[in-house]
Amino acid sequence: MSTMKTNIAKREKSLMAAKAIGSLMAIAVLAIVIFSTNVVTQADEMGADGTEVLATASDVVQSGVIQDEDGYFRYYVNGEVQKTAGWIDADDGTRYLIDENGVAAMKFTRSGDTIKIYRFSADSKDWTICKNEWQTVDNVLYYLNNSGLCEKIYDNSSKKAKSLSSGKLVQVKSQMLILNDGRTYYFNSNGDKVTKGGWYHINYDNMVFVTGGGSHYVKERIYKASGIFRMYSFNDSKKSWDMNKNLWKNTGRKLMYFDGSGTCTILYDQASNILYRYISSSKSYKRVSNVIDKLNGSRYYFYDANGNRRTSSGWKKVNGSTAYYVCDGGYVTSRYTDQKRTKKVYNFDYSKNKWVQKKNMWKTVYSSRYYFGSNGVATISYNNSTQKAYKFTGRKWKPAKKLIMKIGNANYYFNSAAKRVVKAGKYKTADGYIAYVNRRGVVYKREYDLSVKRYYTIDLGKGRKTRVYGYYDIGAANRLSKMVNQHRAENGLSSLKVSTSLTETATTRAKEISNKYSHYRPNGTLCLNSMYELYGENLACGFSGGDLVFRAWSKSTAHDSNMLNTTYKTMGVAVFVALKNDKQGYKRYYVLTFGK
Repeated sequence: MSTMKTNIAKREKSLMAAKAIGSLMAIAVLAIVIFSTNVVTQADEMGADGTEVLATASDVVQSGVIQDEDGYFRYYVNGEVQKTAGWIDADDGTRYLIDENGVAAMKFTRSGDTIKIYRFSADSKDWTICKNEWQTVDNVLYYLNNSGLCEKIYDNSSKKAKSLSSGKLVQVKSQMLILNDGRTYYFNSNGDKVTKGGWYHINYDNMVFVTGGGSHYVKERIYKASGIFRMYSFNDSKKSWDMNKNLWKNTGRKLMYFDGSGTCTILYDQASNILYRYISSSKSYKRVSNVIDKLNGSRYYFYDANGNRRTSSGWKKVNGSTAYYVCDGGYVTSRYTDQKRTKKVYNFDYSKNKWVQKKNMWKTVYSSRYYFGSNGVATISYNNSTQKAYKFTGRKWKPAKKLIMKIGNANYYFNSAAKRVVKAGKYKTADGYIAYVNRRGVVYKREYDLSVKRYYTIDLGKGRKTRVYGYYDIGAANRLSKMVNQHRAENGLSSLKVSTSLTETATTRAKEISNKYSHYRPNGTLCLNSMYELYGENLACGFSGGDLVFRAWSKSTAHDSNMLNTTYKTMGVAVFVALKNDKQGYKRYYVLTFGK
């Protein structure tokens, strides 16, 4: 009864207060009304037995979230507790989470960009602010920091987020954000959470990799700090980031290598095709200059003085001593070096992963063709532009003057200026040959310039050889051949045609008889049996002139018979003058050969 009297007193005071302020609002006796309450002003109702009855909560038509006698806040509509769970909106903008018993469990308040969320404490029967935690309100996630202030929002429906910056909630764009699962997510330039797997470049210094499947969180990230790019992978079990080391990573725009310390030491920008290396002394990334690098692939590529990858075919100069060849496929296949005029070339064997020096082959480097000998050193150089040739002798490159040189698969004659001759004709070489050049500029025949003094080799048989030093008197041989044909004409016979092959035979026999004066050759074979097209032979030695030789032959029945033989059609003549190693000692040796 004392409790009832107390409540009645409270009721009367409330009514008096209400009247004092012009009856603008009434305060309930038994309940605090949060929304609005219709109060019954007649407090002294009579019971059936004539006694006074206290007005109770049932006498007040209530609506809103009201704290009852037990200290809990409940949601009323027209005096009835609402037990449909969910969030409701109060007239003042406050939101409440109502459970299935109609009890308010959470409270959401917002003033501008200041958002706070409270949890009802059953112990203190009061609201406790939420801190350092995530809360979900109508499919929207809110993160409350250590002061209880909301600093992150994520809307599950729109897939957009906001973060607190300088007191304002700003939409997250081109940024990462950690959400309630402890994972980091990336929001693109439109503010949408990325839901497609792959690498994304926030800016030049920041890249993230978003997983595929259904999660779409940031699994890997690369960013620059203190001038160094480093890469981290998300450890989902520990919810932490682990630094990556000793690996290559391709982000689609950048190809990067991270060393044992986690530092990115190689960076290839695939958009600009520029290669960078980290320079620890300057703590910066510098463009490479004139280098080759495989990166993480199987092929070497060339990077020029500005660090740009060059894939057009051709030779790429590194410096005055080194160049690399880029093939049609865009990668390096050869290396050329020129160290103190010693030129070498190497091909890269990709199957064995090593450089192999090339030998006994021709190779074009820039505008010149080089022949690399058995030791791999270039011995011949031919410039395609100037058409000049050079020989490497005595560790020096010298012009190939008045020489026959084989360039590729053809022989060419180079004149006194070391330039290739393209006009057909006969040309004498500096080393004692005669070059026969056709209309294509190719030497189609080469023979000794017999008038040049030199050592000639004589075959002694059974692998033995000797040499004799001397020259051939071409003029004497020509005069002698004319004497023979004049003699035949005087005897009513046709002239003998000078045969190239029989002249070569006579040339060989003339040097041989300086060693062994006989129709048997120094190797022991009979000349008629061992020499092609030879049917007859006249020999002479010791005579000072061809006229004396002819006179001697014409007076000799056997020799004159050969000169006047009607079956012979061709001949060859040679006169050899021995200067050294003349075994017979006659100095001048004459040979006349006959053929049919």
